[in-house]
Amino acid sequence: MAWDSSFWQTHFPNPEQAYACSDLPELWTESLFHHKLLKIWVPESLGGLQCNLPQGLSILEQAAAHQGSLGWLINLGSGTNYFGPDFSAELASEVFGPNTAWLGGSGRPSGSLIKDGNDWLLSGQWPWCTGAAHASSFTLNAYLPNGAITSVVLPDHELVKRAHWPYAGLRLTSSWEVEAKQVRVNEKQFFNVGVRKAPGWPLGDLAFNGFASFCMRASWLGMLRCFLECSASLASVKPDFARLKEQLMQSHAQSFELLLSAAEAFEKQSEDQGLEQQIQALLSKQRQEVMQAFWCGGTRMANAESLWHKAWLDLLLCGQHTLLA
Repeated sequence: MAWDSSFWQTHFPNPEQAYACSDLPELWTESLFHHKLLKIWVPESLGGLQCNLPQGLSILEQAAAHQGSLGWLINLGSGTNYFGPDFSAELASEVFGPNTAWLGGSGRPSGSLIKDGNDWLLSGQWPWCTGAAHASSFTLNAYLPNGAITSVVLPDHELVKRAHWPYAGLRLTSSWEVEAKQVRVNEKQFFNVGVRKAPGWPLGDLAFNGFASFCMRASWLGMLRCFLECSASLASVKPDFARLKEQLMQSHAQSFELLLSAAEAFEKQSEDQGLEQQIQALLSKQRQEVMQAFWCGGTRMANAESLWHKAWLDLLLCGQHTLLA
């Protein structure tokens, strides 16, 4: 598969018009499933792309460069592929096997489990479950009676969803709150993150926080490129902004090259602290320059109808994630 700009334009057309939508265009949803973009790190035996880490990060960066919400959805939707080896073979097939499989969820331990006979009753509320409008299953964290935390897989229909997203950016991500009200679950639906049960999955024994950090950085860099590409006409009339844009374009290229090199080292479990420090320094500088861009862009930068402003808002919201701090 050639993951170039023509691919994204063909299968996810009119990204500028999507900003005016309240949900993903239907064609985009179909393309996500058809091209297995929510199964980047799922084995081919379960219908996945079976990418290595750098290959997957390249897809995340390109998706976010095409449109911020699309990139965020693919990041969070495919990021849950990490949990596949933690499932039993039966559960993994059930969750990831269908062509329309989409595993959403939340890492916040916002629920509780109470023993009820041979089963358990799960109750709780979990905010910011990206892709809630489309997900077929969810992973949720909850407290056991002894205070330990476990993760649970639930099918979509057993949850109540609240379609509310008050934030200015990433408007198409349906990052809603979901609620479980004494939902009956059994221990076959429990899993522990990073406790691998199944071989043959692309991400192997990689640490979850490290993997998730790489994914978030790739999305940030993609949204940065989206903002820079959307602001070409603004740069043509604002010299200060044009100079800052050129700096950010060079910084983006350098950062992404370093990110892929670091991902290769991470996948080989030979992390390079020097690379990590360089990436973090560049991302920190980019965050400052992205804020500076608002002032360099002048009044035009604040035009809420402009593509560059909408892309800028997506980028700002992505930058709030703790994995980029």
